[in-house]
Amino acid sequence: MKKSKLILGVTGAVLLVFLIYQLYAVFYNPVTTEIVTAADAVDGIKITGIIIRNEEIIKSDTSAAMHFEINDNERVAAGGVIANLYGSSTQSVAAAELKNIEKEINNIEQIHKYNDLNAVDIGTLNAKIYDEFNIIASITATGKFSSLQSNKEEMLALMNRRKLATGQEVDFSAQLSALKTKRDALLSRVGQPIGVLKTEKSGYFVSATDGYENILTPDKLDSITPEFLDDMKPENAGDDKTVGKLVSDYTMYIAASVSINDSLSFKVGDKLVINTSLKSNPELDVEVHDINVSHASDRAVIIFSCQEMSGELSSMRTDTMTVVKKKYSGLKVGSKALRVSTQTVTNADGTQSEKTVTGVYIVNGVTAEFVPVNIIYTYDNYALCEIISEDGNLRLYDEVIVKGKNIYEGKIID
Repeated sequence: MKKSKLILGVTGAVLLVFLIYQLYAVFYNPVTTEIVTAADAVDGIKITGIIIRNEEIIKSDTSAAMHFEINDNERVAAGGVIANLYGSSTQSVAAAELKNIEKEINNIEQIHKYNDLNAVDIGTLNAKIYDEFNIIASITATGKFSSLQSNKEEMLALMNRRKLATGQEVDFSAQLSALKTKRDALLSRVGQPIGVLKTEKSGYFVSATDGYENILTPDKLDSITPEFLDDMKPENAGDDKTVGKLVSDYTMYIAASVSINDSLSFKVGDKLVINTSLKSNPELDVEVHDINVSHASDRAVIIFSCQEMSGELSSMRTDTMTVVKKKYSGLKVGSKALRVSTQTVTNADGTQSEKTVTGVYIVNGVTAEFVPVNIIYTYDNYALCEIISEDGNLRLYDEVIVKGKNIYEGKIID
């Protein structure tokens, strides 16, 4: 008797759990949606690009204290001064401080020049402040602080100009007087330099050397094979006489070792685009300069020529890049939103037939509506769909259903 009651109790509990689950499935049917956005994607070949350029090591035989007059990765004119030479490190330190003080004085004086409120576009100022903020955030994230000081000064100048433009009181007279007093004191401490370090050529000055300056040179392009890249080792990157290097030519080359199959996608003279990770040069226009096949004929080095140069490019040796074969633009939807529907269509002769159509369900008012899509590219967990302007197709900012049970045309969406 007790055993029968136990069996009945267990059976009842199972039935109760099953009933609760069914009720949950019927009445709790959450729908997850996402907004359709525009996006770009590229079909290309991932490479590790190695930069080859004309680089001249700059040395100095003097033991004098050196104060650089230009920033790292900054362009210098032919005959331009790279550094002033001083008799003591105290003078060099004072010269660096003097340079910063003079920048602050100049910034304040420039702010006061913008006193015509009618000539100031607040929207433009706000946009510049926003751009500068993003640059500072990017510098902080990457840890490349060489230009942070100048970006900070530009940000402060823009914010103070905005204050003036909106009628706020900004009085720098006391600060300006104190800075000028400090400048005069520093001038007496710095004194006159005992010499200068100049460059004969124009180009970008880079303070760091990596030992490949005399190995990866444009006159060796024919010999840069996969084996060459595998075996190359840096020379002694510098000694106590090395000041830095000068990148003196706008033409540079990018070498990339690829499989022999990937190399078949290229021919000498092809004009292509390479995507980089650089903020200053996210896209590079290049031309296939040479294709050097390995001795075993299983790999090849593609050498691209490029006529672009910037401060970032002048100091970069390698980067993960993408050689773009084709670029796609479309509407981005999650792969989970894609569904296949069987639809009845009327043929040209008036007969009807059924066909399967790929599409998505969108929320139209309070109901679900199926719209067809033409997928042009897939990547990760998303797909790019062709933009079709006619009614009845997917549109930008549509609300697409990516999760939900028993979705059908006309279903009411809570």
